[in-house]
Amino acid sequence: GIGKSSADTSSVSPVPYVFNGSSRGRKCTAVEKVAERQQRRMIKNRESAARYQARKQKMESKSKQPPAVVITELRNENGSCWINMHSVQMKFLQQYKVNQCL
Repeated sequence: GIGKSSADTSSVSPVPYVFNGSSRGRKCTAVEKVAERQQRRMIKNRESAARYQARKQKMESKSKQPPAVVITELRNENGSCWINMHSVQMKFLQQYKVNQCL
């Protein structure tokens, strides 16, 4: 619906859905293929909507935080990004040196 949801993604299964297994030994008709595609698309849309609602709820809760808290969180995130970037650069340089010797 359009109303607010709790963005509970527990009903969203990462396991692929099994469609009607009644087509043993025979080929699917065009109608069955279309129906199966529609079902897959509908499931993917539901999963995407659940992810969107979770992101939206997270952003709404962040927007209600005091600015000082948000700034601190952003600084922490920025610091960890810099650390990760430095780590990747060091790995690149090490691999570059190994490749120079080849």
